[in-house]
Amino acid sequence: MVSRLLTTKEIRRASQLHFEAFSGFFLTSLGKSFLRAFYKGILEHPDGIAVGLFDNGHLVAFAVGTKCKNGFYSDILRKKVISMSVAAMPKLISSPSKVLRLFNSLKSSKRFGKDIMDNASLLSICVCPRERGKGLGAKVLKAFEEIAFRDSDAISLTTDFMDNDYVNNFYQTNQYELYDVFLQDQRKMNLYLKKRRN
Repeated sequence: MVSRLLTTKEIRRASQLHFEAFSGFFLTSLGKSFLRAFYKGILEHPDGIAVGLFDNGHLVAFAVGTKCKNGFYSDILRKKVISMSVAAMPKLISSPSKVLRLFNSLKSSKRFGKDIMDNASLLSICVCPRERGKGLGAKVLKAFEEIAFRDSDAISLTTDFMDNDYVNNFYQTNQYELYDVFLQDQRKMNLYLKKRRN
C-alpha cells in the first residue's frame, strides 16, 4: 500500500470512486462530469491537497482539502464556475435549487477565527466501498495530515451532527476534538480541530 499526491491523470478514477462511495450525497447528484471539474479545481489550486492510497497501482482511497481554509472553496468556485456549471447543467436544469445549495455547501453560515480560517481543512475522505473495513480511511487521513502539517498548525473539518455516529467516532478516534456546532444550509454540523504536535 502506497500513499502519494494525486495527479490530474487520476481525476477520472477519483471521481468514479466518489460516485461509488457517496451515491446518495449532494455533490454526487451533480454528476461525474461535475465531480471531475471540482476535483480538478482542487488539484490545480496552489493550496489544494489531494492524496491517494494505492494498492498495486490501483486507487483505493483518497483525501482532499487545503493548506489554508480562508477563501479556498470560494476561489475554486470563482475560477471553475464555467467548467463546473457546464458539467452540472443537465442536473441544474432539472433542479435549479441545487445551484443555491452548491454555494451554501461550500461556505458556512458562521465566520470562524484565525485558528480555523488560516489553517488546513479536510474536505473529504473517500474509500472504495469494496475495501471498507481494512483501515484505509485512517491510513489516507494520516497521509493527508503529514502533508497538511508541513504548512499548518491545525486541521479542521466539518461533518454532519445528526445520524452520523460512525463518521464522528472515526474522527474522534483519530484525535480530532469537537470545536463547535453550527448551521450550514439549515444542517446541523460538527466542526472538528486537530492541532499539530510539536
